[in-house]
Amino acid sequence: MKSIQSSFTDEILNKAKQARIRMLGDLSSCIDGKMRQNSRSYKVPLLYSRIIKPDSYTEQDTLCYTFGSGEKCVFYLHGGSYVYQPMVFHWRFLQKLYKAANVSVVFPIYNKAPHYTCETVVPQVAGLLQTVLKKYGKDNVYVMGDSAGGGLAVAVSKYCADNGLQLPASLTLFSPWLDVSMRNPEIQRYLDGDYMLYLPELMLYGTSYRGNVDRDDYRVYGVDVADEKFPPTDIFVGSADMLFPDCLLFKHNADKKGAKVRLYEFPHMQHVFALMPIPEGTEVFRYVTDMLTARQN
Repeated sequence: MKSIQSSFTDEILNKAKQARIRMLGDLSSCIDGKMRQNSRSYKVPLLYSRIIKPDSYTEQDTLCYTFGSGEKCVFYLHGGSYVYQPMVFHWRFLQKLYKAANVSVVFPIYNKAPHYTCETVVPQVAGLLQTVLKKYGKDNVYVMGDSAGGGLAVAVSKYCADNGLQLPASLTLFSPWLDVSMRNPEIQRYLDGDYMLYLPELMLYGTSYRGNVDRDDYRVYGVDVADEKFPPTDIFVGSADMLFPDCLLFKHNADKKGAKVRLYEFPHMQHVFALMPIPEGTEVFRYVTDMLTARQN
């Protein structure tokens, strides 16, 4: 049964979604808006710049933040439909995580659409990951990602496997966006119950990020890429999330190919609930920190 906090959060999310839809108006103008927005330099939210005091560096034409001093490293890829920069809740999650699990964190602000497409972003992030793997060792690096960041984590792992590069110890994905075309017919059943995602907006941004590659290219269609060589993968997703059907399909295809994939379904939960300050999010956070600390012993 859902917590009271989760039900209350659902009401807020739904009202915010309806307001956002009204504000979006003509979707064709959204790309121009993101073009202007993503031309600006990214700045860490003031509160977390003071609490965490992250260091920064630039590699692969990508700004990265790093903090923590643990021997294990979390390489985190944030969500945001490939067009939005990290939000406060990403920083909140990572601030809690590095303290609770005593890990180092590398947090790339990967390049965004519409300026960049998957053809550039995937190899850039793969290059960043290789540097981190060399520094900490492949058994000490855990890739995590939510939504678009989860989809990017899958694409980067596939890129590394195909090019004979090192792979991380595992993937932990929160409501990953595995197919930017949103072609799965099952998605239609979730449109009214998903209080965060808006299908026309996702398809617009997904098309922008896809660029000129085919919609079946693994960089934008990750539901069928996991095989026996793929890193062990944990997926946390709510059954009210319109990305849920593709997560199920990913698990189904992975099982057939011998990949090690575990899917944790949370009934009636919304998109990226795992990062929210609600009991169900705390449950996922506890699992992740337990996993990280257990592997340090």
